[in-house]
Amino acid sequence: MTPGVIRLPFWDMMARNSQVFYVCLNQEASSAPEHLKGRSLYLQGDLADILKELRIQLEKEK
Repeated sequence: MTPGVIRLPFWDMMARNSQVFYVCLNQEASSAPEHLKGRSLYLQGDLADILKELRIQLEKEK
């Protein structure tokens, strides 16, 4: 999990801007704080695997 010293400033910026959507990727399970619910996406896994799957899904939509 990303240390709080990195996460907290992003959460604060997001809380002040209603047009921002927060995406987080971690190897382990994680969850959004209550004030980010509905405006955030938490993904669990390896970045390479997730990008590969995203590419496959986008190619299917063509």
